[in-house]
Amino acid sequence: MSRTTSERDQILKKVQEDAALCPFAKRVVPASCYDTIVTVTVGAGEEKKTFQVYKGLISFHSSYFARAFNGSFSEAEKETVELPEDEVDVFDIFYYWINSGRLRGPLRLDVPQVPLPWALLINLWIFGDARGRPAFKNAVIDALTRKSNDESCFPGPGTINRVYKNTLDASLLRKWTVLSALQVLSLKVLTQRIETYPPEFAGDWTKALSANVIDDGKTVFNAVLKKGLEAIKVGCQFYDHTTPEEHAHWTQT
Repeated sequence: MSRTTSERDQILKKVQEDAALCPFAKRVVPASCYDTIVTVTVGAGEEKKTFQVYKGLISFHSSYFARAFNGSFSEAEKETVELPEDEVDVFDIFYYWINSGRLRGPLRLDVPQVPLPWALLINLWIFGDARGRPAFKNAVIDALTRKSNDESCFPGPGTINRVYKNTLDASLLRKWTVLSALQVLSLKVLTQRIETYPPEFAGDWTKALSANVIDDGKTVFNAVLKKGLEAIKVGCQFYDHTTPEEHAHWTQT
């Protein structure tokens, strides 16, 4: 379904307004977080890259690093954490985000408003979930919603397979994926390509379709799309509202 520039602008405005009205206010980084410099090494071999970051800052944003740098592990003594399995391009964006509050640099008129590809955005969310970074995941959700609305498109089967392979049933990323799919993925298309999607996604999409049907006797599917658009506008419902400390407690229980 195509949308006019005006419609996309209205959706973006609504997303921004809802984010601003989110009852879970963004936490302000205290000055005390800018303290000791520690090292994070990401990747392996020729791709390996070293990052220097404030220990308090990265601990503030991540329960994983808070435990690593402030616990009884060897990383705390050495003030170095090694992540050989993580991707450098993903950590690069996280590093930029904790220092600037943005996933990318200033927007340019000659490039798409969200120049990050679907696969990378999904990898960023998965990375944030694995490393206990709720606010970072929320920033990624904002970027996914913005990209979906700006480009009137949706991730392909390969990306959706990665979502379902790396998340649990109740995942907020799965919820975002399914509801945003209602904008562009028809039952006919889903049926034709059923073998390319994860079985769980097909099941979740069907349930969402049933839950969102408004039978006006004429344009059932258009009504579904419309309601799907209403749902995707509210970015707050896809946010992880825990703090890094709460996330750490939840993952340990």
